[in-house]
Amino acid sequence: MPVVDIIQPRGNKFATGVENKATGDSKLSNSPDKKIKTKSKNMRNYFIIYVSIILLIITIKTPSYALDKSGLLPSVTIKGVSVFVEVSDTEETRKKGLMWRKKLDKNAGMLFSYPDSAIRHFWMKNTFIPLDMAFIDSNLVIRTIHSTKAVNDSIALYGSYVPVKYVLEVNEGWFEKHNIRSGDTVTFENIFPQKGR
Repeated sequence: MPVVDIIQPRGNKFATGVENKATGDSKLSNSPDKKIKTKSKNMRNYFIIYVSIILLIITIKTPSYALDKSGLLPSVTIKGVSVFVEVSDTEETRKKGLMWRKKLDKNAGMLFSYPDSAIRHFWMKNTFIPLDMAFIDSNLVIRTIHSTKAVNDSIALYGSYVPVKYVLEVNEGWFEKHNIRSGDTVTFENIFPQKGR
């Protein structure tokens, strides 16, 4: 099929196009309207990409704490010192815990919440962060604290010795740094499982 360039007037300007002599069809290109639409579409695409990158960065940099119903970060306070926590209150999240993570923010942790009080045992299998664990009873009193310097250890077990309902995991050394000991009382903020539940 022979193809020929043609020039057609458009307003005060000319636009080039291509005509297919066999069918008589012509397609205009380089029209000002098309350039504006293309530029506008490109700017929209750049904006969407920019916003997506910003949201991705925020998601990566923000700890994955679950917000409570009021939109506030859940935290645990002991002796006036607070730590923001992820609440692990399902069988699936309790099994996973902090496994496979490479770091934990300085004032962050995970609170394991159980439906009943029982003697609890934890291990460090597939956990790559040295942790402290506080075993907390249903009256929100710390009963046992363990420091786990070993990582990815599937042999050592860390137990509560007495029935507990909660276990708080934080970075190794956090309890010692804040002079927190067995017998100290814990308060939950923006966490729905409360004392006696």
